[in-house]
Amino acid sequence: MPDDVDDVDTKTAPAKMLNSSGPWDFFISHKQSEAGRTVALITRDLEQRGKKVWLDVNMEDCSTTAMMEGVDQSRFFVCVLSDGYFASEFCLKEVRRAQAASKQIILCHTEGVNVGPALQVRTGAYPPQRLTVLHLLV
Repeated sequence: MPDDVDDVDTKTAPAKMLNSSGPWDFFISHKQSEAGRTVALITRDLEQRGKKVWLDVNMEDCSTTAMMEGVDQSRFFVCVLSDGYFASEFCLKEVRRAQAASKQIILCHTEGVNVGPALQVRTGAYPPQRLTVLHLLV
Protein backbone atom coordinates (compact mmCIF):
# COMPACT_ATOMS: atom_id res chain seq x y z
CA MET A 1 0.00 0.00 0.00
CA PRO A 2 1.36 3.47 -0.83
CA ASP A 3 2.70 5.36 2.18
CA ASP A 4 0.82 8.55 1.35
CA VAL A 5 -2.68 7.12 1.75
CA ASP A 6 -4.52 9.51 4.03
CA ASP A 7 -8.20 10.07 4.53
CA VAL A 8 -10.18 11.18 1.50
CA ASP A 9 -10.77 14.89 0.99
CA THR A 10 -14.55 15.10 1.19
CA LYS A 11 -14.53 18.64 -0.18
CA THR A 12 -14.12 17.26 -3.71
CA ALA A 13 -17.21 15.03 -3.57
CA PRO A 14 -20.30 16.06 -5.54
CA ALA A 15 -23.26 17.38 -3.56
CA LYS A 16 -25.38 14.25 -4.12
CA MET A 17 -23.68 10.91 -4.62
CA LEU A 18 -25.37 7.70 -5.71
CA ASN A 19 -23.78 5.92 -2.75
CA SER A 20 -23.82 7.93 0.43
CA SER A 21 -20.66 6.33 1.84
CA GLY A 22 -18.30 8.18 -0.54
CA PRO A 23 -15.86 9.53 -1.38
CA TRP A 24 -13.51 6.59 -0.91
CA ASP A 25 -9.83 5.89 -0.41
CA PHE A 26 -9.88 2.80 -2.64
CA PHE A 27 -12.00 1.50 -5.51
CA ILE A 28 -11.52 -2.25 -5.89
CA SER A 29 -11.95 -3.63 -9.40
CA HIS A 30 -12.05 -7.41 -9.71
CA LYS A 31 -13.79 -10.32 -11.41
CA GLN A 32 -16.07 -11.45 -8.64
CA SER A 33 -16.22 -15.13 -9.63
CA GLU A 34 -12.41 -15.38 -9.50
CA ALA A 35 -11.38 -13.08 -6.66
CA GLY A 36 -14.56 -12.10 -4.80
CA ARG A 37 -13.90 -13.86 -1.52
CA THR A 38 -10.30 -12.66 -1.24
CA VAL A 39 -11.32 -9.10 -2.18
CA ALA A 40 -13.93 -9.16 0.59
CA LEU A 41 -11.16 -10.03 3.08
CA ILE A 42 -8.87 -7.29 1.74
CA THR A 43 -11.75 -4.82 1.99
CA ARG A 44 -12.43 -5.81 5.58
CA ASP A 45 -8.74 -5.37 6.47
CA LEU A 46 -8.60 -1.91 4.87
CA GLU A 47 -11.81 -0.82 6.60
CA GLN A 48 -10.47 -2.03 9.95
CA ARG A 49 -7.57 0.36 9.35
CA GLY A 50 -9.99 3.24 8.88
CA LYS A 51 -9.96 3.34 5.08
CA LYS A 52 -13.07 3.81 2.96
CA VAL A 53 -13.44 1.21 0.21
CA TRP A 54 -15.76 1.11 -2.81
CA LEU A 55 -16.67 -2.55 -3.35
CA ASP A 56 -19.70 -3.31 -5.49
CA VAL A 57 -21.31 -5.87 -3.16
CA ASN A 58 -21.22 -3.35 -0.28
CA MET A 59 -22.84 -0.47 -2.19
CA GLU A 60 -26.46 0.65 -2.11
CA ASP A 61 -26.26 1.30 -5.87
CA CYS A 62 -23.89 -0.77 -8.01
CA SER A 63 -25.15 0.35 -11.40
CA THR A 64 -22.67 1.24 -14.13
CA THR A 65 -23.17 4.93 -13.33
CA ALA A 66 -22.48 4.27 -9.65
CA MET A 67 -19.34 2.29 -10.54
CA MET A 68 -18.02 5.17 -12.63
CA GLU A 69 -18.77 7.56 -9.78
CA GLY A 70 -16.92 5.19 -7.46
CA VAL A 71 -13.83 5.29 -9.68
CA ASP A 72 -14.02 9.08 -9.96
CA GLN A 73 -14.51 9.61 -6.23
CA SER A 74 -11.80 7.21 -5.06
CA ARG A 75 -8.25 8.26 -4.41
CA PHE A 76 -6.70 4.99 -5.59
CA PHE A 77 -7.86 2.35 -8.07
CA VAL A 78 -7.04 -1.21 -7.04
CA CYS A 79 -7.00 -3.65 -9.95
CA VAL A 80 -7.10 -7.29 -8.83
CA LEU A 81 -5.90 -8.98 -11.98
CA SER A 82 -7.08 -12.55 -12.57
CA ASP A 83 -7.25 -14.79 -15.64
CA GLY A 84 -10.69 -13.51 -16.65
CA TYR A 85 -10.31 -9.86 -15.61
CA PHE A 86 -10.04 -8.47 -19.14
CA ALA A 87 -12.92 -10.65 -20.36
CA SER A 88 -15.25 -8.81 -17.99
CA GLU A 89 -17.16 -5.91 -19.54
CA PHE A 90 -17.45 -4.20 -16.15
CA CYS A 91 -13.77 -4.60 -15.27
CA LEU A 92 -12.83 -3.08 -18.64
CA LYS A 93 -15.15 -0.11 -18.07
CA GLU A 94 -13.68 0.46 -14.63
CA VAL A 95 -10.01 0.27 -15.64
CA ARG A 96 -10.59 2.47 -18.69
CA ARG A 97 -12.30 5.06 -16.49
CA ALA A 98 -9.39 4.95 -14.05
CA GLN A 99 -6.93 5.46 -16.91
CA ALA A 100 -8.96 8.35 -18.34
CA ALA A 101 -9.15 9.96 -14.89
CA SER A 102 -5.38 9.56 -14.37
CA LYS A 103 -5.92 7.57 -11.19
CA GLN A 104 -2.96 5.94 -9.50
CA ILE A 105 -3.48 2.24 -10.08
CA ILE A 106 -2.49 -0.34 -7.51
CA LEU A 107 -2.16 -3.72 -9.15
CA CYS A 108 -2.67 -6.95 -7.26
CA HIS A 109 -2.96 -10.30 -8.96
CA THR A 110 -4.14 -13.80 -8.37
CA GLU A 111 -1.56 -16.56 -8.28
CA GLY A 112 -0.32 -17.70 -11.67
CA VAL A 113 -1.22 -14.58 -13.67
CA ASN A 114 1.61 -13.39 -15.94
CA VAL A 115 1.16 -9.70 -15.22
CA GLY A 116 3.47 -8.02 -17.76
CA PRO A 117 2.08 -9.59 -20.92
CA ALA A 118 -1.49 -9.31 -19.65
CA LEU A 119 -1.17 -5.55 -19.19
CA GLN A 120 0.68 -4.95 -22.47
CA VAL A 121 -1.70 -6.94 -24.62
CA ARG A 122 -4.95 -5.90 -22.98
CA THR A 123 -4.63 -2.26 -22.00
CA GLY A 124 -1.43 -0.83 -23.39
CA ALA A 125 1.35 0.44 -21.17
CA TYR A 126 0.47 2.29 -17.99
CA PRO A 127 2.60 5.31 -17.23
CA PRO A 128 4.98 4.08 -14.50
CA GLN A 129 4.18 6.98 -12.19
CA ARG A 130 0.55 5.84 -12.02
CA LEU A 131 1.07 2.10 -11.54
CA THR A 132 2.09 0.52 -8.28
CA VAL A 133 2.53 -3.24 -8.55
CA LEU A 134 2.02 -5.18 -5.37
CA HIS A 135 2.82 -8.84 -5.72
CA LEU A 136 0.02 -9.99 -3.47
CA LEU A 137 -1.03 -13.47 -4.35
CA VAL A 138 -4.78 -13.39 -3.80
